[in-house]
Amino acid sequence: NAESWGYKYFVVVYEQTPFLCRLSICPMKVSPQTLIAQLLLIVSNIIFGGNAVISKYALASVSPWVFVWLRTGLSLPWLFVLRRICEPEVDQRKLPHKQMFLLSLLGVAGAQTTVIIGLSFGSATNGSLIASLSASFTALFAVVLRVERFSLRMGTGILVSFVGTAIMLNITNLSFSDNNMIGNLFFLLNVTVYALYLVRQKKIISQVPTISLCFWTMFYGWLTVSVYTSYFMIQTDFTKIGWMGWSAILYAALLASGGAYLMMAFAARSLSPILMSLYMPIQPLTVMILASIFLHEHLTWHQYVGAVFMIVGLVVVATRKPAPLLTTQGAYTLVELKSVDPDMSTLPHTIQDVAVDEESEDSLSEPEQEAVAPAA
Repeated sequence: NAESWGYKYFVVVYEQTPFLCRLSICPMKVSPQTLIAQLLLIVSNIIFGGNAVISKYALASVSPWVFVWLRTGLSLPWLFVLRRICEPEVDQRKLPHKQMFLLSLLGVAGAQTTVIIGLSFGSATNGSLIASLSASFTALFAVVLRVERFSLRMGTGILVSFVGTAIMLNITNLSFSDNNMIGNLFFLLNVTVYALYLVRQKKIISQVPTISLCFWTMFYGWLTVSVYTSYFMIQTDFTKIGWMGWSAILYAALLASGGAYLMMAFAARSLSPILMSLYMPIQPLTVMILASIFLHEHLTWHQYVGAVFMIVGLVVVATRKPAPLLTTQGAYTLVELKSVDPDMSTLPHTIQDVAVDEESEDSLSEPEQEAVAPAA
C-alpha cells in the first residue's frame, strides 16, 4: 500500500520503558481513507446543524420525549436493512453487546435526549455554539481516562473555551426561570455526554463492524429511551402532528440518527476523537445561517464575544502537540524494519500486536524482546 498510494514514511522513536519501545509511523501524505473520513465529518456536521433547526418545527407539535423516541425508533429499520445487506457474514451473537449497550447510554439515550430537551427550551443557535466545546471536553476526558497527558497548552485552551461559555451564557444574570438558560444547561450536558461517547467509541470501533455498531447502539438506546418516555407516548395524540412535524421527525431519524451517526462511526475508524470533535464548529455555522432565515434567531453581543473565546480555545487545543500517555500495560506494537530505500520512498514493515502484562516481563517472547531492544 505504501507504494500504490505513494506514501513516504519516517519512523520516530519517542518513548521507552524496560518492556516497551513505542514507534510512531507517520505518513507524509494524507491517505484516501483519511480524506474520506474528513469529508464524512463535514457532511455529518452539516446534517446535524440542519437537524437543530428542523427539530424546532417538530417540537412545536410534539413532546421532546416523544420526539426522541420517534427519532431513535424510526432509524432502526433503515440501519437493520443496511446491516443485513452490507454485513451479512457478521455473527451478531459474538459482538461485545455489553460494551455497545454502555455506549448507547452515552451516544443515543444521553446525547440525543439532552440535545432535544435543550432545543425545546433554548435556541438552536446557542445549542450549536455550545456544541463547539466538544473538542475541549474531549481533550479533558482524554486526560481523565489516561489516553493523553495533560499539557499547559491543553489546559489553556480548555480554560479559554470555558470562559467563552460563561460569557455566552451571561452567568452574571443566571436565572433558572429563563428557558434559554435551562436549554443552555442541557446543551452543556449534551456536550459532556457526547465527548465521553467519542472517547469510548474509539475503544470499541476496532472490535465491531461499523454498521452493526450503529444498529446495536441505536437499538439499545431506543430500548432505554422507551423506558422513560412511555408515559409521554401514552399521552400523545399522533394525529395532531402535522406534515411539517412528521417531515422534521423523518429528517432527524433517517438523516441525523440513521445517516450522520453512521458517517461519524466510519470516520472514527480513521480519525482520533479529538480530531473528530474539531469539526464541530461546522454545526454553528450551518445553524446560524439557517436559524436566521427560518427561525429569526439573532445573536446578542455577549454571545458573539463568548463565541470568539470558544473558537480561540478550540484552536489552542487543536494545534497543540499531542502528548501520548506512557504506560506499561496494554497492547503494544512491534515493528520490524526490513529494507528501507535511502530516499524513504518505501518502507516495508511487519506489525505484530502483543499484549503485555506490566507485572511480567516474560509476556514477551525472546525473539520479541530482541526485536524491541535494538530498535530502542
